[in-house]
Amino acid sequence: MTRLILAAKKSTTFVAAADYLAAARPVKKDNIAIYGRSKGGMIVPLAIERFPGRFAAAVDVVGIADMVAYMVYKPGFRGSDVAKQPRFGGKSIAQDAGPYIDVSPLNHVEDIKTPILVLNTTGDKTAPVQLHGGRLIELLKAHNKVFESKIYDNAPGGHIFAEVDSPEARDSEQRIFEFLAKYLHPQAAP
Repeated sequence: MTRLILAAKKSTTFVAAADYLAAARPVKKDNIAIYGRSKGGMIVPLAIERFPGRFAAAVDVVGIADMVAYMVYKPGFRGSDVAKQPRFGGKSIAQDAGPYIDVSPLNHVEDIKTPILVLNTTGDKTAPVQLHGGRLIELLKAHNKVFESKIYDNAPGGHIFAEVDSPEARDSEQRIFEFLAKYLHPQAAP
């Protein structure tokens, strides 16, 4: 049986890709995982919150977990770019906070039914662990969700630590493979 890990930019894209592959390829619907990093890492918990039970496992690496906090500490031009996205209708968070609150994974953790691995590092200036991954981990604990996590101490590369050749990046890769093996039921190739 084939295993599949999806990476995408929208939760609906994740689901559409998973449905297509489950129908068109020898991939069992319950043997598909999703992975995302940074804004893609924000989509991972959103996908498993909005489509409970659709994925066998999920991996969030340095994901944005609170869009409200993100908009507060991002420079003005970045906030303007985000506000231009159709979901936000050109409105800043001060003009209409609702869509920003809705798209924040922290606000929907109780809906998670999929095992999730959350990886972060201190020293990340793009998605500071105390505002994003750390809070997500605390909420996963509070809601008794099935998850694993690791927060590295100032891993080289900061926000892109998983892409840097370092002991932390190699450890994170190993953790991802071990986590996915638990939930994707890998079988040896014939």
